[in-house]
Amino acid sequence: MKKFSLLVACLFVVAFGINAQTDFRAGYIVKTSGDTLLGEVDYRSNQRMNRVCTFRPTCDSKSIQYNATQLLAYGFRGGKIYETKEVNSSSVFLECLINGCMKIYYLSDGKSNCYYFEKPGVPLTALPYTEEIQWREDSYYMVESTKHIGVLTYHLQDAPALRSEIASIKEPGHENLIQLARHYNKLVCSQQKTTYENKMPALRINPEIAAGAFIFLEPGLRKAQCVRMGVYTHVSAPQISEKIYFKTGLLLTPHRAGQDNFMQYDIPLQIEYIYPTGIIRPKFSIGTNLFTDSSLPKILFFFSNLQLSCGVNVKLNKSIYWSLNADAFVQQLEGLRFAIPASSFSTGIYFKF
Repeated sequence: MKKFSLLVACLFVVAFGINAQTDFRAGYIVKTSGDTLLGEVDYRSNQRMNRVCTFRPTCDSKSIQYNATQLLAYGFRGGKIYETKEVNSSSVFLECLINGCMKIYYLSDGKSNCYYFEKPGVPLTALPYTEEIQWREDSYYMVESTKHIGVLTYHLQDAPALRSEIASIKEPGHENLIQLARHYNKLVCSQQKTTYENKMPALRINPEIAAGAFIFLEPGLRKAQCVRMGVYTHVSAPQISEKIYFKTGLLLTPHRAGQDNFMQYDIPLQIEYIYPTGIIRPKFSIGTNLFTDSSLPKILFFFSNLQLSCGVNVKLNKSIYWSLNADAFVQQLEGLRFAIPASSFSTGIYFKF
């Protein structure tokens, strides 16, 4: 129990520590005077960057926080751009998804995704979208609003060729709105150059090949050390966060019971945090584990109560990292008593695309 408590405490200290870390990247700010200052901007979640910009002129300088009333815009070199806009009588930083004759903006408040657009003659305009469950004829139905289609159709009357594309937008999103603005700019404003377009993918999958040791710790559970190998899959939504991943995969652990050889199959199901910059990048994940064993008379999958994992990725080049991982499989006993019947340690190669 003491070992378990110490492990959990260490893991959570790591988790909160890396979550509190800054992530300064090359960028700039545009002050209300129109002056542009180059330096570094702290890259955080969309919700935070819609509210505040943390800037420092150099890596050795003290950082300064700005709100949307103090800047016209800010951004990252080769990355996201934020502009100050008035939304519901308040100044906020809106992420610019495409900057041309027709502009698309994005705002995330943590609960919903809000999109806006503007074009010559049309000020910043919201694209309303809601989903609600309604009771109709003894059944529940999901009802999706279509107001955004009416708004776009009305304001883009100068591009009638886009009516069918507008009607196909069931829910406003990064890809369909960027594509619509791109087509509008080409049709209506072909002489005006699009100066920026967010090309961050909606989904990113990073594989990891790993091998190591799986250790049974509790007496009566074939206390032994076995080889473990397999593949992890780290899935992220970069448009939402570049630090949070869904971690899964398939791990194989061959073992013996008496004179017979068997194979244990594990599928981790975890939420993972990976620090996004630097040569050494800490990571932490928490979730459960789906497992089965070839010693069973038929294929049956079981869930472990809790799986805690931590480790680091060491950058070798732009796309390849050396990974180190440690896992603890936690089992709840009676009351508030816990045990760690198994743990694993592995190393491998992590690929980032």
